Amino acid sequence: MFLGGAVAFQLRYSPRRFPSWCWPIVVLALILLRTSLLRGVDLHAPWNVGVNSVICVLLGLSIPFFAEARTPFLASGARAVARYSYGIYLFHVPMLVLCFGHYPAVPPAIKTVGWIALTAGVAWGLYQVIEEPFIQLGKRLTSTTHVAASMVESADPIPR
Repeated sequence: MFLGGAVAFQLRYSPRRFPSWCWPIVVLALILLRTSLLRGVDLHAPWNVGVNSVICVLLGLSIPFFAEARTPFLASGARAVARYSYGIYLFHVPMLVLCFGHYPAVPPAIKTVGWIALTAGVAWGLYQVIEEPFIQLGKRLTSTTHVAASMVESADPIPR
């Protein structure tokens, strides 16, 4: 399912042929196409895996052809999703199972709000506790000052 994102990344410098307001229409069309092509409820069935894979690749292929949205609200939302995307990726399914696989008496709208809130909260928390500290550590370890100092320290004049 990452193939679509890899394709979009490779095509990131493609000419933008369509305005950004068309993007939600394409996403909606792909969702409707996916929904119409899926068979049954088993997403692990070979046909459904194939459908999901093709839809993801089509999504990735289409992204680079749309202009970037310049609306501040959309841009800040996209930045937040991009920053916390790994946590969202890792925890949206467990939160989905938690919210929708349990608590049958809770209305679906409340489950949906809970799922979104839990996914966002867990992704945010893990970013603060794990990702951001390691990003900063990586920056410190790869800074030119640190790399130059380690090169000087490792230049041992006496061969061993």
